[in-house]
Amino acid sequence: MRAVLGTALFAVVVMAWVQIVGEEATREMSIACIGSTSARAAEKLGLQAVKYPEQPGVDTWAAVVEDCLRERQLLPAA
Repeated sequence: MRAVLGTALFAVVVMAWVQIVGEEATREMSIACIGSTSARAAEKLGLQAVKYPEQPGVDTWAAVVEDCLRERQLLPAA
């Protein structure tokens, strides 16, 4: 039950975020999710460049965020 509520909350937050930034902007973004569950939910909502770590967690998610920023050249190469 908690997983269903968490996924539903995630969907509401992502839909609100997409409305704020616009659908076109999200097509050009890499989306860093904390794990495969949130990644699948993001993909179901139409987000395209969804990335997530093999092992969920804050540290591994932070590494994915860094990778996304490096891809966009917003962080120097490691």
